[in-house]
Amino acid sequence: MDGDFFQQNNIALPVLSAGRLDSPARPASRSAHSKDRSSGSGPGTNVNSQNQHQSEQQRKSVEAAIAHIEQVKLMILGMDQRLESRETEIAANIKRAQGESSRFEEMRKQVLSASNS
Repeated sequence: MDGDFFQQNNIALPVLSAGRLDSPARPASRSAHSKDRSSGSGPGTNVNSQNQHQSEQQRKSVEAAIAHIEQVKLMILGMDQRLESRETEIAANIKRAQGESSRFEEMRKQVLSASNS
């Protein structure tokens, strides 16, 4: 995915660090606390597994959002390409119609001059 798109539109993406999803506002402050709890098998283990589950859900949500943004981007690019081809076709039709118009105008002048004679 092109990172320039996000920078140009001032979109902050969550940061993945060491298999963990951290908010852009709070980079890795929570990861130190989760390491302390992961060493034991007491109540902290349940909290750690909940945190991991939430992190996994957040990661999947971010991936889904990025995939959706990519699909919208491709759709817009396709619409733009179709618009350009329509513009080209319309320009060709206008040019052809102007040519026919001038040809019929010339024929009209010839008919008028022949009928006046």
